[in-house]
Amino acid sequence: MKKSISALLLMLALALTLTACGDKNDNNSSDISETEISETSDSMSIEESSTLEESETQSAEQSATQSKTQSPKTETSSSKAPSSTTSPPPLTPTVNTRGNSLGNIVNSGLAAIQGDFIYYSSNDGGKLYKIKTDGSGKQKLNDVDALYINVVGDWIYYSDASEGKYSLCRIKTDGTGKQKLDDGEAYWTNVIGGWIYYGDESGALYRIKIDGIGKQKLGDVYLDYMNVIGDWIYYSNWNDGGTYKMKTDGTGKQKLSDDRAYFINVSGDWIYFSNFAARDVGYDGKNMYKMKTDGSGRQVMKSGAAGYLNLVGDWIYYESFSEEELGDQSRQLCKIKTDGTGGQALRNTYTTGICVIGDWIYFSSEFEGKSARYKIKTDGTGYRLVD
Repeated sequence: MKKSISALLLMLALALTLTACGDKNDNNSSDISETEISETSDSMSIEESSTLEESETQSAEQSATQSKTQSPKTETSSSKAPSSTTSPPPLTPTVNTRGNSLGNIVNSGLAAIQGDFIYYSSNDGGKLYKIKTDGSGKQKLNDVDALYINVVGDWIYYSDASEGKYSLCRIKTDGTGKQKLDDGEAYWTNVIGGWIYYGDESGALYRIKIDGIGKQKLGDVYLDYMNVIGDWIYYSNWNDGGTYKMKTDGTGKQKLSDDRAYFINVSGDWIYFSNFAARDVGYDGKNMYKMKTDGSGRQVMKSGAAGYLNLVGDWIYYESFSEEELGDQSRQLCKIKTDGTGGQALRNTYTTGICVIGDWIYFSSEFEGKSARYKIKTDGTGYRLVD
């Protein structure tokens, strides 16, 4: 009996041992499976993260590439936009601040220029015309004999000499709106700074606003050959034969010399002129002179009679003549530098009223007893009648 019990206990112990070993193996198997799953999951997470990072990197690179590719197009489009939408600024037309040059005015102002147009007294009875500087667009503006031509803005100022009375008038540059500004006569007309300066038949000096109002008498000065420049008026007194200057308001009158200065041209610090003193008072052959604007430094520039002086740049254009022989062969259109050098004869011709417009000299001359307007280039070529 005891043996049976012992055998039974031995079998029970063996069964328990086997059960315990099975549980241990099951637990180990479970641990291995969970570890493998965990490692596999981690591996997948790393791979997915790596793949995601690579995707984001590729996306960023693609965006950068697209940005580089598209950026020039955007810049090009932007840079081209103004040219298609913005017009260039309009050209500003040239407007004179002075109606004509000083040298032209002391030569009766036969021609003036503003911008692309020349305004001139024609061979058609002195009637006022305009023409482009290239010779096109010729147009008659009125039927009067126009002298002392000044052009400022939309207006032409001139003396109407058609009836022997030099009435001060103005007309628009298109030929409309003619107005008489003063009932008296007007000589040596200078238009500058909103004023018209002129002398009348008695030699009195006046100024009047460009619209014809505010007339002022500046003095009884026996005015001849006037230049208005800066704050000063330079002129010759045909009564006492002296050369003077005064302020543009009529004050500060000063005598500069005893010369009877004809064809006055003021340039910088110098006054250029011909001395037309009478034979019994300082006559010296009508030589060409220059002196400082304060009256000092008087000197002969050229010996021999010279008239109709017109200074442009470094050159003075003038007529050289002999009082003993007044035929055309003794009269020459000439030029000389302001320092007295480089004298040249341009043409043998009787010459009055020398006006310089660009490369052309306009002047009056006589042929077979008939006066006409001519022009010639400043180098002496191209001599012809004015159109």
